[in-house]
Amino acid sequence: MDNFSSQQGSDSKGKKIASSPLSGQAAHELLSYVANMMAFDTISLHVTDKLQILQETAIKITNALSFKQLCFYLVDEETALFHPAYCTPETVRTQFEQWIDVLIDDQTFAWALNRNKAVRVEATSHHPTLILHSIATVSRIRGMFIGVPTSDFNEEAHLTFLTLLLHACANHIESLELYTMLRKVNSELKDQVAKLEGNEQELLQHRERLEELVAERTHELAVAREQAERSASAKGQFLANMSHEVRTPLNAMIGITGLLMDSQLDPQQQDYAIAIKESSENLLYIINDILDFSKIEAGELKVEKISFNLGSVIDGVSHILGPQIEEKKLAFNTIINDDVPLQIMGDPLRVKQVFINLLSNAIKFTDQGRVVVTVEKNDSRQLKISVSDSGIGIPEAACPRLFQSFSQVDSSTSRRYGGTGLGLAISKQLVELMGGSIGVDSKEGEGSCFWFILPLEEAAFCRLEEGTVIMGNSEKEPSGATAGTILLVEDVKMNQLVAGKILEKKGYQVAVADDGCEALEMLKNSSYDLVLMDCQMPNMDGFTATKHIRSELKLTDLPIIAMTANAMAGDRDLCLAAGMDDYVSKPIVPAVLFDCIERWLPSSVTLSESDEQVFDSTILDNLLGDDNDLKIVVVDAFLDDLDTLLVKIYTYLEDENRDEAKTALHALKGLCGNVGANRLQDCAARYEQQVAKANSEQLNEMLVVLKEQQSLSVSAVNDYKTR
Repeated sequence: MDNFSSQQGSDSKGKKIASSPLSGQAAHELLSYVANMMAFDTISLHVTDKLQILQETAIKITNALSFKQLCFYLVDEETALFHPAYCTPETVRTQFEQWIDVLIDDQTFAWALNRNKAVRVEATSHHPTLILHSIATVSRIRGMFIGVPTSDFNEEAHLTFLTLLLHACANHIESLELYTMLRKVNSELKDQVAKLEGNEQELLQHRERLEELVAERTHELAVAREQAERSASAKGQFLANMSHEVRTPLNAMIGITGLLMDSQLDPQQQDYAIAIKESSENLLYIINDILDFSKIEAGELKVEKISFNLGSVIDGVSHILGPQIEEKKLAFNTIINDDVPLQIMGDPLRVKQVFINLLSNAIKFTDQGRVVVTVEKNDSRQLKISVSDSGIGIPEAACPRLFQSFSQVDSSTSRRYGGTGLGLAISKQLVELMGGSIGVDSKEGEGSCFWFILPLEEAAFCRLEEGTVIMGNSEKEPSGATAGTILLVEDVKMNQLVAGKILEKKGYQVAVADDGCEALEMLKNSSYDLVLMDCQMPNMDGFTATKHIRSELKLTDLPIIAMTANAMAGDRDLCLAAGMDDYVSKPIVPAVLFDCIERWLPSSVTLSESDEQVFDSTILDNLLGDDNDLKIVVVDAFLDDLDTLLVKIYTYLEDENRDEAKTALHALKGLCGNVGANRLQDCAARYEQQVAKANSEQLNEMLVVLKEQQSLSVSAVNDYKTR
């Protein structure tokens, strides 16, 4: 079996198969094939035998793919043996029979038949290089395709497109057989009815026979439905496994590259590291889009309806995309109208996904100027979220195509900016699943405004911040261990290195366990503030380990956060059902990870240790330009409002009035964000999340840090005013 080869991948027996991840060029070529499939003539529905189907399929393959010779083998229904049904050119039939005899003798033919995907068989003294692919439907194998590729055969894209064509061919063969069978049954029934006319008894017997046939057919349909459901379940499991297997190495690639970029690199090395990180992140976006698109198309993606804080979702997205905005030096504003209720009912994850897509597109297509997010009531029953930019804009004729799958404004857009063309299509389907609508207003060269409208239903009660699920007593007190001590449970060494370095740079103390068994032993002997738990590990997985931690060790208040490459619908529910408190998916996004950790570890890392810039003057420079008089007015107004607001916050903290303090901290966060007081803004955002659960000592720590940051911010802003 040593004559198999491909670029990547092997089965459990060590056999090579042609199933490597697509390169960027191959993926683009494949998408072009798929997008233009409708340009091919479909296999005729009026054909009366299998040979015609094979001929038309051969024409498609010959026109689209690089094969010198090809042959179709079909299964004989009576003997269950394979026989050559069609070859092109016909003169090579004998050669194919000789080659296939060799492949049958060494069991390559049988092995390839069960792969249900393309298999490359390298040339030997008995045959040239061959491509084998089973011709199969969901229910059964119909035959085998054998082709001799040309030297310019693009294996990555061509084999994937070959799979699509052969799947269509198999379905047409099956449809022809079913049609022939039904036509035969119909003819037989007509003959029987003609013979039984005038004979009431025979007619009654025939009716009874028909009822039996209906019962049999009903049973057959039930069996077929069960098979289809099993197939759908298998597809879902495949997507889940693929998600995990792809995200795990991506997590290491993105994380270790980020750490590399923070080290001492020369300019050329820095450029290389940036290119690796950007390529890895782009691949992750493509994978996410394809997985979401597959789930939506299969009807497997569901939306939930829970209470969540809209302001927290918007702030979280702005925080995630903030570095991109700063890198391009864009002015950025968020405007939330006063009449908009922040605590609403809906699906925070899907709202966040749509918002990230629209905002990231606005940043991507805007080289200079501004991006503005507006949240308003469209009427008393609808909420409208808009993302406006001063970017390249969109031709009016192209707007209707934007929300179609695999669609870009033109080919140059994808070459310059990248993307799968799935983001807006997925956003449209998500918004419609939530009962809303989405659209765009744009003119070429004048920027764009993308918006989506959702039904508005205010929440009747307040919940914890998004991502925190109420399970029993959700007001978790600190565990009593040394602040900032984290147990990282992870079996992949590269992931241990990446996550450990990211956490240590933030100031956390990190201990590492290789699996669930080791984690239990470490928890028996030492105390930790929080556990980051991978789910799929040898010896003992994260789900089992969490159940032991809760039931046997009785550590019911210890925060456990799932950190896993599983990112399919329902994975979060599995983690929470096992006793975990929260969930973050790999690849690790440091900002998201830290936000999640800080929801469960109040004041574990003080802001005074942060490297965040105290005051970023570029925000006011972009807004005010060279108008010094207006600059003075704006700065003075900010300082007055800052002083008034902080006096209130200090009073609330001293009186331990947590509810009022949280509201005031939210206002402080917005005030500082408008002028670029980054350190104080980050401080306010952090304490807004922590204040509800903080004890008296922690409230006092907040008071001290806020006063320190106020002094630094006021000094920096005054310096800016006098420039």
